[in-house]
Amino acid sequence: MDAAQLTLRTKSKKPVLEGMLYIAFKTLAGCVKDDLAKRDARIEALEKRFEKLVREKSVEMRHVGIWRECWHSPGDLVTHEGTLWYCHVGTQDRPGSTDDWQLMSSGCRASRAHRVFAEMRLRYRRRLSNAVQFGQPGP
Repeated sequence: MDAAQLTLRTKSKKPVLEGMLYIAFKTLAGCVKDDLAKRDARIEALEKRFEKLVREKSVEMRHVGIWRECWHSPGDLVTHEGTLWYCHVGTQDRPGSTDDWQLMSSGCRASRAHRVFAEMRLRYRRRLSNAVQFGQPGP
């Protein structure tokens, strides 16, 4: 049966068009399915590669105490002037002086200026309390 007879018999081209659309859909779905399978395989390979790199490059962090002028290895955590520093590469340099160190946490008393100000305030309070205690005018 040819297309003319099919058209006369069904009085419409709708079934023929639906059949062609179905074939086109199946072909397209097959292509998409193949592409998704390739993508999934690539993602799986990349995840395995990433996990391997993480295992090889991971460095154990350990706090070694207050910074001293000695050799520090990658992964060392030191406390220096009230702040916590992480060592990226082996170094003997002072934290903050080179890019070998990364500031991890800044303490509230990190700066020398803050400590000096706190000492001055303490001395002033002592003088004030002594003056009040002995009946003298305040400073």
